[in-house]
Amino acid sequence: MKTAAFVLSVLTLNVAGPRRIHQGWQSRREALSVVLKAENADVVAFQETWRGEDAGALAEAAGHPYRAHEPALGLAVTSRRRIVDRTALDLGDDCGILRVGLDLDGTTADVYSARLEPGTGPEATRRLVQLLIIAEFIRAQSKARPFILFGDLATSSDDKQSEILLNLLGARDLCVSHGDEMCGRTLEDRRVDYALIPYSSRPPSKPARAAFTETIEDSDETRPLSTHFGLAARLDGSWLKLRL
Repeated sequence: MKTAAFVLSVLTLNVAGPRRIHQGWQSRREALSVVLKAENADVVAFQETWRGEDAGALAEAAGHPYRAHEPALGLAVTSRRRIVDRTALDLGDDCGILRVGLDLDGTTADVYSARLEPGTGPEATRRLVQLLIIAEFIRAQSKARPFILFGDLATSSDDKQSEILLNLLGARDLCVSHGDEMCGRTLEDRRVDYALIPYSSRPPSKPARAAFTETIEDSDETRPLSTHFGLAARLDGSWLKLRL
């Protein structure tokens, strides 16, 4: 394929979906669907998408005929490109990582959706172990493929834990350009959501940006679409050449 003409638009979002449908979720899902249609991304990674019905509705809204969903982990990847293989790793306590291999006109690339344990104290210690495990998982699964790791990693972008993961993977954070944070907060006053790719001296993308920042009117109250903001990025053909 001609990598120079290649562009892949990608999104990630922790939708904070329910395990059982409740009042207000249907209207929020419809509002999320409107944004998905407007973004018109080629690939979307979701976290906290527990119900198969919700994964299907969001995939349909994005215009994606292909999807992989791990309901026990609340993780999903939907795509306009064909899914050729998949694996998942359960880290316990509703945390884990899903890998999906996509056929990109002759090159297979991996897209990951991950969610790790939030919190401080003992939770932070467990999260560090989870970061070490997913780094090993990605290195084993994607040693011969380009990849992008999406997800709610539950650690702040300026925290030592995120630096450890970047070093273990030799990865680039698409929200950082020339040392500057480009995406801003995604949860309260922190950025805990990520888009990571193998490192290169020239980033094969414009900096990522915050997405799903819209609000919804619900019962005379203005609410965000999700407790998290999402991230959006566009990858060019040089990404296909990157390896660990």
